[in-house]
Amino acid sequence: MTERPLAHLAVFEKRCGDVDFPQRTLLVTTMWRSIDEAKGSRREEEIRRKYWSSMMALGSRMVRFEDKGDYVSAWRAVDVLLEMGK
Repeated sequence: MTERPLAHLAVFEKRCGDVDFPQRTLLVTTMWRSIDEAKGSRREEEIRRKYWSSMMALGSRMVRFEDKGDYVSAWRAVDVLLEMGK
């Protein structure tokens, strides 16, 4: 992740202001169609550890949007959002 997306994440955190917003935030990885599984998994772990760890520690969840030309990943994300709202 470059400085620009990090700045966007900081703005997002600042704008939300609500203490429990991380528990209602779903972080989604994309571009799975253009990368092999092993490399993508390593990159996903790097993103989780290096950039999203503070959000995840506060209750955010992370899912993959695999973009295989169908709606399965989108519904998976919706299901996680609904689960988070309980």
